[in-house]
Amino acid sequence: MNLKFKAFSLALIVIISAIFYFNMNKEHNITPASATPSVIQQARTNYSSTITLDEKDLRLDHEVIQFTVLFHENDIINVTTLQMILRLGKDVEPQANMLILTNGSRSVFHKSNVSFLYYVPSALLFDATILGHRIAIGGRLFFNLLNLTRFRVGVAQALSSEISVKKGDVWYLTMSVVNPKPGEELRVVLRSLSMALSMELNQTVRSPDVGFYSALDNDFNGRYFGVKLPLLPFGFSFADNLQKKILTVRGSVVYFCSVGHRNGRMKIEAPNNKTYLNENGGLSVFSYCGNWAGTWNFTASGLGFPWKHNVMLFYADINPYLSQRI
Repeated sequence: MNLKFKAFSLALIVIISAIFYFNMNKEHNITPASATPSVIQQARTNYSSTITLDEKDLRLDHEVIQFTVLFHENDIINVTTLQMILRLGKDVEPQANMLILTNGSRSVFHKSNVSFLYYVPSALLFDATILGHRIAIGGRLFFNLLNLTRFRVGVAQALSSEISVKKGDVWYLTMSVVNPKPGEELRVVLRSLSMALSMELNQTVRSPDVGFYSALDNDFNGRYFGVKLPLLPFGFSFADNLQKKILTVRGSVVYFCSVGHRNGRMKIEAPNNKTYLNENGGLSVFSYCGNWAGTWNFTASGLGFPWKHNVMLFYADINPYLSQRI
């Protein structure tokens, strides 16, 4: 009887030990498969103390792109931007790039709502637009020699500021590039001064709905005739009812400019069912940056002398989260 009792007790101990062992092993095996460690790792990956966005890394080519930056901590952010367009003398194709950084209602930079650079080159020896064709002669030899030196021809702008943010704040960053070329720069760097992993970056829009048009390249409907004198900045031109119609659906960033005319007139029919006129001599500009969307009609006429008159239009179909004339 004692032998049976001892055997039964031993078997019971073995069974209880086995149950306890497999239960502990099961819990041990579940722990690495838990979602908690992967969620923590993902959060560390998505949040950053420094964000750098460069057009070359993004490979922007005739596109507009927009990001949101969500702040997860109270912080002070150092913001630096660099924009540059260089004239290399290989062609006369116009270039443009744009940068907008807002907190949802206004620019984070007090002195600059929209950073917009453009360059419409002109040939050195002879440059004319006649019967819908552009004839450009001269300049490559000059720029080939210039490129051997440290001097360059172009436009550039750099901005820097330190901005306080609160947990939950959202910034909207919009970048656009038209006709990128070597030597061009469009770069934004956001850096937490406390080096906290407080910023979360998300891309919301990437679209080819941008354009940059120039009368010199016969990009408008209507009649344009213009000639620049050889080796001199002087010339003359005639623009008769130049027109361009665009359609936007997300919002609108537009810049319409007539420069170099003695007598001229600009007319803009906006999606808000209003018409804007500008008859300033020498330089007439209309610009808008906001959530208006719909059909835009741009019209310009003018006579240029002693300078060759040019008409330019830039647009991007995007809501920049900044509602105002620029």
